Order: sequence, then C-alpha cells, then structure tokens
Amino acid sequence: MSRDQRQSVHLLEIPTARLPLLTPSATVAEVVNFKEIGPLPLSPDWVIGVLGWRAHAVPVVSFEALLAGVPPPPGARAKVIVFYPLPGRAKGEFFGILSTREPVPRVFDEATGLVPNPAGPVESAFVATTVRLGEKTLLIPDFEALKKAFYP
Repeated sequence: MSRDQRQSVHLLEIPTARLPLLTPSATVAEVVNFKEIGPLPLSPDWVIGVLGWRAHAVPVVSFEALLAGVPPPPGARAKVIVFYPLPGRAKGEFFGILSTREPVPRVFDEATGLVPNPAGPVESAFVATTVRLGEKTLLIPDFEALKKAFYP
C-alpha cells in the first residue's frame, strides 16, 4: 500500500504533569487558555472547578488527580482541553481536562511506530491502555470509565 493509501488517525498528545494522554482529535471541541475557574461545591478532589465556555458550564478535571489523588497546581502555560460530551450524554455536557501546556497534534498510521504497552507504568480504571512512541509513554484514557466517574 502506498503512503497516500494508508489510513491515518489524527490524535492529540495532551501534556500532563505525570504522563501525556493520547486522544482522538475528533473527541476535542476546543483548546482554551486556563483562566479563572469557579469552584464546584461538593465535587470530588479530581474536579478542579467549572469553566465558563461558549455559554456552557464545563467541569474541569485533573487527570493526575484521578490517577494519584492530588491535582498539581496549574502553571503559566496551562490549557483546558474541552471534550465533546461522552456517548450517551446530553449534547451540552462538555467536560475539560487540564493540560500543562498546548497539546501536540499527531498523525498516526501503520508506519508511525506506535507500540502497544499494556503493562505500562500506570494501572488505573481510567487508563484503557498505554502506548509507546519511541522512548515516550502515553496514556490512552478509558472514556467509558470516565463517564461512570463523571456521572455516577
């Protein structure tokens, strides 16, 4: 198969304080600068707060806190990755994940060198699997587990 005929997948590498996430670009609505986030009373520790975005109240989550229980403080280059609603949720139920900086677009095909690494360094219900790209380990979130945590 020629290079032009290969199927490719567009993904975003989302930097976090621990290990980067890797998600399909199609799941992301927008990347926004981290700005004032309001408190969300009675929310779990992994919910940083709520962001006003395009007339929506978007809960912002620390993936690190989901994994380890402690959200790192957002840095000067922090971004919020706003995701489309998870399958089966209402069309306005966006959510955000805190990123340490701008995500990196990636295009993957069979020649890219993305290697499954199911015995990766993180074991969590919120991680579907880990993959390796060269020397870098990336986490692929389990969106079904996230949905159960977000909407118990």
